[in-house]
Amino acid sequence: KVTEEDENGDSITYYRYSTDPERAFFALSFSQVGMGLGDYRRVNQLSNGTVFEFVPRINGRPQGDYSILTQLPTPDSRRMITAGTRIKLGEKESVYSEVALSSRDQNLFSNLDDEDNQGLAWKAGIKSEDREFSQFKGYKFKAQTEVEFNSSQFNFIDRFRYIEFDRDWGVNPEDLEIPASERFFWTQIGLEKDARNGFNYRVFLRNRAEQLDGSQHTANWNLELGRFLVKQEFFSLNSNKDTIQTDWKRYLGQLSYRSKILVPGYQYSVDRNAAELIERDSVISTAMNFREHLLFLRSNDTLSYAFSADAAWRTDRLPFSGRLQDNTEAFTSNFSFRKNWTNHQLQSTFTYRRLAFLQRDLPEELTVLGKVDYSGSLMKNLIRNEISYAIGNGRELQREFVFLPAPNGDGTHTWRDDNGDGIQQLNEFYLAINPEEKLYIKIFVPTDTYIQAYSTLLNYRLQAKFPDDWKESGGVKQFLQKFSNTSSLSVEKKVTSDDFLTRIDPFLGGVDRDQILSLRQILRTSFFFNRSSASYGFDLSLFDSQLKQLLSGGFEDQIQKDWKWNSRYQLNSVTTFRLLTGMGKRISASDFLENRNYTISQRMIGPELAWQPSPFVRATGTYSFSAKENLENEVFEEKASIHQVSFETRYAKAIKTTLTGNLRLIQINYNGEPNSPVGYEMLQALTNGTNITWTLNWLQKIGEGLQLNVVYEGR
Repeated sequence: KVTEEDENGDSITYYRYSTDPERAFFALSFSQVGMGLGDYRRVNQLSNGTVFEFVPRINGRPQGDYSILTQLPTPDSRRMITAGTRIKLGEKESVYSEVALSSRDQNLFSNLDDEDNQGLAWKAGIKSEDREFSQFKGYKFKAQTEVEFNSSQFNFIDRFRYIEFDRDWGVNPEDLEIPASERFFWTQIGLEKDARNGFNYRVFLRNRAEQLDGSQHTANWNLELGRFLVKQEFFSLNSNKDTIQTDWKRYLGQLSYRSKILVPGYQYSVDRNAAELIERDSVISTAMNFREHLLFLRSNDTLSYAFSADAAWRTDRLPFSGRLQDNTEAFTSNFSFRKNWTNHQLQSTFTYRRLAFLQRDLPEELTVLGKVDYSGSLMKNLIRNEISYAIGNGRELQREFVFLPAPNGDGTHTWRDDNGDGIQQLNEFYLAINPEEKLYIKIFVPTDTYIQAYSTLLNYRLQAKFPDDWKESGGVKQFLQKFSNTSSLSVEKKVTSDDFLTRIDPFLGGVDRDQILSLRQILRTSFFFNRSSASYGFDLSLFDSQLKQLLSGGFEDQIQKDWKWNSRYQLNSVTTFRLLTGMGKRISASDFLENRNYTISQRMIGPELAWQPSPFVRATGTYSFSAKENLENEVFEEKASIHQVSFETRYAKAIKTTLTGNLRLIQINYNGEPNSPVGYEMLQALTNGTNITWTLNWLQKIGEGLQLNVVYEGR
């Protein structure tokens, strides 16, 4: 903390970065507030965080874009009341008016400046619609004129104008923060026959006190000539805002030909927006400035299938040295297809974009987006497939890493002052080998910089069975008919690789570890034998899950793989015997938490006996044995054996009352550390030794749409 004097002799206080433990007492948080609104700027990224420095003010004005001040939101209040009337002058014409009063208190904790909380607004207009003229046969005439006034303190509760309203006037959100009264006047006329034939024209005037004075002209013209369709849209804005003059011209023209099968067409669009300083006659900004040629070909909407393809060439402009110049050139192509057959459905979209930079020495950007969805059945619904595959680009927050001190022995890295300057640089930290050197941990932190991330998504589902009529065939066919399978695969991958094949491949083979952001992969498959029979049957299932993600401290992996065998046999009409066996692994790997690195191998077996004397009562007794071992422990054989006996009874009468009770006795023998992540997994969140758990559940229907559910659990 430093106190000095400025050029006027006034004392100023600011904070300066220091590595001296005798002087570094403050831990500050900085917020980006915009250039010219803060007193600090970002200068460096060191091992333990970002360094900011104080920038002296010039003529009392801040010169930085970061501040240590944090603005707290205050409780506020907004209210509005409106009243309106409409009077019909005849069959086609009417007049209307509306008045509104608003009240806004920005801080309910304070009474300061409450005298300007109220505002007034009103509008009035005349409207004519559905009037016909003999000169325009088949067309209907419509017209409307409206005038509106909003006082400087009037505030709407919700937006009621379209979202681009202020942008179309060249007004920024910051301009609206200054209260000002507004006057609007607009009038429009139109002739409409149907959706493909019509003309509309509107002129709009807006005055916002001394901040804005401008006019808009909007025109739309649609015309159908045989199989040709012409569509045109025009927009013009001319406004003055303080010392800035905004000129905006937009035009879209489209010509298409509707044949019985194809609809080819051409579209030309241009958008010229420029904000100029009146005194210098130079362009300082543009909201949008481009020219585009588009060729398209799509199917007629009367066909049983639908497709569309287009190719666009676009040039965007930006101001350089006060003049608008071509900045980028882009080629974009889109394709989509949709078709339904008797047993198959296919839908796809594809986008290809190539972007070249004309004013900056940057490499050409290539973007590919696509999605394919297919569902269908083969061999008379014996095999059903559902596939969804998608690729895409996205922007992710770029992550930086810092090294922070850790208690002795709990870190992962060590610092060597290679250049002898006493300052910790990122390239001076190494993975520690000796335990006494593990003094620092590596932490990943987000920044305000975005990087390109490429995602791939694959979902697949399969259902397969043998023909039902094989049930009566006898022999091998009758035996095979008892088998069926249900499988699903889900993969979601996100990488930063520049290799195109790596981006579109949903799997991780050959991908550099540093280019992986996240991976989620789940495989489920179940083979059933005699699934529909109540007498006997079995099923074999596999569950394979892999989750890999980049967290604040590094990578973390969670892998689960389970094989399960479930067989059942009906001893008599009221008793069923089951045998459940299984084996699997639980793998956890962490870059920053060593105690979360383990590989648990487990096996289990358990018989079950169910007795159901009536449709309302069912009792089940189960015994299971599980054996677990941590294969990562090289010091000793870390094992756990679990014996579990459970009894469950259930009473269910139609949909009115359901009572369920469960009692479990679990005996666990574990030779490891219970208070650890691997101990939590081995003990299944229980304790070493004898455990007893019980559950009671009562579900009661009280009335239509109303149920009572009471659950009691104990351990």
